Amino acid sequence: MAIVAECKNYKKPLDENELIISVKYVGKKKLSTLILIISRTGLSRSGHSTQQKIWNQEEKMLLCLNDSDLAKMIELKDTGDESWKVIDYHIRKLRSSLS
Repeated sequence: MAIVAECKNYKKPLDENELIISVKYVGKKKLSTLILIISRTGLSRSGHSTQQKIWNQEEKMLLCLNDSDLAKMIELKDTGDESWKVIDYHIRKLRSSLS
């Protein structure tokens, strides 16, 4: 499976509009159903709601990693641990928010 990654250098947390634009790159008949958005500050409240809605209605997983997440991934890699654990954490967090 492929992963689509998009970087957004915004000062403020991403809101609904930025996610709707990004999610157009993924889908069942496209390269992937998973998109990683790299953002300085992560998602706003409306961004989190939109993330859940996109997963529930379109079965597209949109994960947003911020500066802290990237630093944690580097730290894990430097200590010989698995950096993918940060992505796994975000997948689990999204799924548990829907229960």
